[in-house]
Amino acid sequence: MFDGKTFVHFTENDGLTDNTIRCILEDKNGNIWFGTDDGACFYDGKSFTQITTNEGLSSNFIMSILEDKNGNIWFGTFKGGVTKYDGETYTHFTVKDGLSQNNVWSIFEDSDGYLWFGTDGGGVNMYDGETFTHFTQKKDLAIIVFYQSSKTITRTYGSVRDQVYANSQMKES
Repeated sequence: MFDGKTFVHFTENDGLTDNTIRCILEDKNGNIWFGTDDGACFYDGKSFTQITTNEGLSSNFIMSILEDKNGNIWFGTFKGGVTKYDGETYTHFTVKDGLSQNNVWSIFEDSDGYLWFGTDGGGVNMYDGETFTHFTQKKDLAIIVFYQSSKTITRTYGSVRDQVYANSQMKES
């Protein structure tokens, strides 16, 4: 974290669930959430609170975190689908509930409040609060992805229902 003058480094010794951080979110209350390879945790400015499968996550391998407009925290996981945390209870969504794939790499909330889940091989899922709608290359989704691991070059171009989206990321080694 940056305190305005210097960077403060946190590790497992300080309360992180794991030193490999996959994603970070600042919620509306100013808490900083960390998704790791061994659960999630949040930092309130003073201490860490750890959240794992023992507390209610569907998987400890957290790939993405989102706070929706209602203040719910959503965790995209590896092999565990999605977990929604409303501040008191945990609700799991997996292929049994209509999600197309249990490896969820990304989460996005659109301006209409629909949640979008990017999966590993299962396309994109839109959640309207009750049901999931799947979009794949074979149905409504045209997408081209370029990925080069040595230099982390990612380019994504796609369309869902005639809307065009583009993402480009490049990191030189």
